[in-house]
Amino acid sequence: MCHLAVLVIGTTRGILHVKTENTPFNRFFVPTINVTETIREDVVIELN
Repeated sequence: MCHLAVLVIGTTRGILHVKTENTPFNRFFVPTINVTETIREDVVIELN
């Protein structure tokens, strides 16, 4: 789960950077997130 979250966050940050080029929003810094502090236990996804 942590690895998936890191990929999603990194991709989202990149998309926001590209999509806001040449706009006032591009000057804002989107910080990284320490996923290991956010996800503290295993996540079980049941597929039926």
